Amino acid sequence: MKLLALALPAALLLSACSTKQTPSPQPVQTTPKRPVVALVLGGGGTRGFAHVGVIQALEKNGIRPDMVVGTSVGAMVGALYASGKTADELKQLAITLNEKDIIELSPSKQGLIDGTRLRRYVNQQVNHRPIGSFAMRYAAVATELPSKTTVVFDTGEAGIAVQASTSVPELFIAPRIPENGGKKYIDGSQSALVPARVARNLGADVVIAVDLMTPAQTTTDDQTTQNKGEINITRTDTAISAKWGDKTLALPIDLTQLDKATAELPFELPLGSIVGNIIKSIPTDTTIALPDNLPKNLPTSPADLWQLFDQAGKNLAISADDIAASDVLIRPLVTEVSPFDTSKRLELINAGKIATIAQLPAINTAIDTANNRHSGK
Repeated sequence: MKLLALALPAALLLSACSTKQTPSPQPVQTTPKRPVVALVLGGGGTRGFAHVGVIQALEKNGIRPDMVVGTSVGAMVGALYASGKTADELKQLAITLNEKDIIELSPSKQGLIDGTRLRRYVNQQVNHRPIGSFAMRYAAVATELPSKTTVVFDTGEAGIAVQASTSVPELFIAPRIPENGGKKYIDGSQSALVPARVARNLGADVVIAVDLMTPAQTTTDDQTTQNKGEINITRTDTAISAKWGDKTLALPIDLTQLDKATAELPFELPLGSIVGNIIKSIPTDTTIALPDNLPKNLPTSPADLWQLFDQAGKNLAISADDIAASDVLIRPLVTEVSPFDTSKRLELINAGKIATIAQLPAINTAIDTANNRHSGK
């Protein structure tokens, strides 16, 4: 009886299972694919502080990209943003950043700056996470040597990718990837200043690109002529005088003292005579034209000095193909600031914000158009 009592419920259960009808398949509710929005951050040295303002304006208006692609300083800002930092956190980092945290002078035949410190800084800021674990999809653009081809780093270590992307030729020592026997990489601006096409190739439907190197207005011939200057140099046998604008530099040279300075050397070095002969080779009165855009007067401020270095990237420009690949091109008014000047951080951030706000209608239109396209409207 006990066996029967146990078997009866089991038999009923099996019977119920065998007679249960399979439900008719219900139609699957498909959600239209959302368009992929990419933020492309171009190169431009310290003008890259403007990228922070761009991100601030986008974030405040509810626009959060799915992908960030960056070249040079754009790769650095982009890595921190894609890792999960907010716009306010980026601004705080920008304001408090000490150049010594990311720049280490190591003069050599390969360059002046070792990018290891920058690499370490980026890795610390992203909590040593690999690119694949970032909150957003991310890619850093560099240029491979010697082919000068564009290379995209979208996996692996973020720090080395940013180091490669920011290695300005002759200024930074180009890293090898992998470090032992790998290829050398230099600044991404050398092959893709604003890598909009890279974003397209990675699957972006909407590309919002930021160009920091295009002047707001084209300089006229009259302005170019006006900005030209010259230095007048005169000399005697013991001194050189250089007139730059309304200032005069007098460089007296005591040849006797130069000879005394080398008197204790274990070999004879008539430094005074050598320098004297060099001085005599300089014309007694000559005028040297200054290159375009150098200050007409003797540099007396940091802003004047930065102009002397500003020539390094003056020929860099966004390519026509990358312009065509951009749905919206944001151009902050920053080209009056040297790519090496770190003194105008807040002004640069604000310039990025203003330029982005002006482009919000175009950005929203591009996103709406992509949404309609994906939903079949």
